Formats: sequence, C-alpha cells, structure tokens
Amino acid sequence: MDSGMLGQCLGVFALSLYSFRFLHDIGLYRCILSWQFTIWSLHVAPVVSLRLLGVESLELLLVAWLGVSWAARGFHCCGFSLGMLALELAAFLGDLREWLEAFFALQLVIVSVFWLGMLVACCLDDFTFCPLDRHLHKGFRHFLHSAAAKRCFLHEFASHCVAQLLFADLLRRHLGYTPPLWPALLRALPLQAFYAAMVLFAAVVTPPHALPYSMGTVPKILQLPVPLPAWLRGDGARGSVDKDNFPWWAKMPQMEDLKRGKED
Repeated sequence: MDSGMLGQCLGVFALSLYSFRFLHDIGLYRCILSWQFTIWSLHVAPVVSLRLLGVESLELLLVAWLGVSWAARGFHCCGFSLGMLALELAAFLGDLREWLEAFFALQLVIVSVFWLGMLVACCLDDFTFCPLDRHLHKGFRHFLHSAAAKRCFLHEFASHCVAQLLFADLLRRHLGYTPPLWPALLRALPLQAFYAAMVLFAAVVTPPHALPYSMGTVPKILQLPVPLPAWLRGDGARGSVDKDNFPWWAKMPQMEDLKRGKED
C-alpha cells in the first residue's frame, strides 16, 4: 500500500467527518441546502478513496464508513440525509473506472469556482454567500484582528480547498498520470447533469420548493408537492436554516459604516 495515498485517504476521512458534523450541527441535513455539489463530493470522496486503496476486508470497512457517516449526520432519516446514504452506496457499488478522471476535474472546479466567487463577493457591498466574504469585505486589517474571520477562513479553506486537493491528488496517484483537464471536464458533464436533475426533482416535489445557492423557488407551474411523513420530509426544500444554530465564528459579521472602515 502506498503510504502517501494512505495519508491522503485519512486526511479525506478527517475533513469529511469534520464537515459532516458541522453541517449536522447547523441543521443543513434536514433540508435541500445539504444537496449542494460540494457536499455531495465530500460524501463521495471517502468512499472512492477507500476503494482506491485496495485494502483487505474492503467491504467491511466501507460498510463501517457508511455507518460512521450516518452517525455524523445524527442518524437523520429525512430524505435529504438518506439521499446522502444512497449516494455513498452508489460510490460503493458502482464501476469507478470511467469516472476517476471526471472526479479529478470536479475537485478543481469546486475549488476554483468557490474561491473565485469569494473574490467577487468580497468586492461587493450588496452580495454575499457566506460570512467569510463579509469579513474579507471589511478589509485586511479587520481580518488580522478578528478571531471569527480567521476561524471562518480556516473552516472554508479546509472544506473548500484542502479536502478537494487531497482527493484530487489521491486520484492522480492512483491513475499514474495527471488527467488532461478539458476531456476530464467533458466526462464530468453526465455527473453534473444527474446532480442538477436530482436537485430539481427534490425541489419540485418538496415544499416550499426552494433551490440551493440562493436560486429562488421552482416556478409555481412546476411545483408538484408530494405528501410525505414529517420524518421523511424534514425541513423540506427551504432556502435557509436557523442562524441561531451557527457557531459564533460562522455568523455574519455586523456590517460597519463603510466610510469609517475606509478611514481606518
């Protein structure tokens, strides 16, 4: 067994579990906001990584990981949490050979799109998608003196950069070469289309029919609510979670007077 790949696999496990617990604690697994592409990738990565190691008793280890992942989600039985279990099972049982290059490319896409979005958001006054962009918007001096800003940066850096690059390099090591990016991105299109279809389906059939990424709600003509028991529906397809569930460092910083900020 390649010791480097083993270390990367353990890193992927640790960062994924950290993310699962954080998302569980803020209540994200009870609603459609947990069905974001990065979160799907974080659930697939440990299963694929373990399969690539080729260790003995692989099936037992994979089943154990599925249990650990579900435990990190508080054993939630709502459809969004069970959807993650189904996704992990698909990564467990599926034929990975034709998808490894696509997985590699998607990790780079996740990192690039997230940090490009962060760069754009921190330059704007009236657009935000996470607390870190508001901290960065306040300037470098604020960032240096704010414990919340630094803690928020470490969180996003771990879950939107380190986790993806570890998984991407593990895939590269297993393949024995660096996949050419453009063909790999084309191979990833069916995965992205499947993701989009599943999220749209969930938003169509689950009130209040909101989509992730602040994309609003499904047009009323497409809303086909399906009656589901409360335990399976969870909080439904809603576009926000209770901010009181967030830890102190993950709350939106209070906006200060921009003029005073510039004078500082």
